[in-house]
Amino acid sequence: MPSTTLKLPEELKRRVARLIEDSDTTMHAFLVRAVERATEAAERRARFVEAALSARANVARSRRGHSMEDVAAWARKRAAGSKVRRPRTKSWR
Repeated sequence: MPSTTLKLPEELKRRVARLIEDSDTTMHAFLVRAVERATEAAERRARFVEAALSARANVARSRRGHSMEDVAAWARKRAAGSKVRRPRTKSWR
């Protein structure tokens, strides 16, 4: 695996060192995990944005969607543990 140099500000380096001081984790392992988590978060956000844009295009194309009131009522019932059907879509004009 090719190496990458990462220059950290001294204060950040000290903060990380304090965090890992009493653990079995090395600075390298800590930083690799931090980069991995940040990458996963960025990938999740990109998928979320892609799904949102696709849903938006679908609503624009079909001119159908859910009312906020119906979705809120459905969510409240689901959160309370009730089995409920998804709200029906309505025509948007």
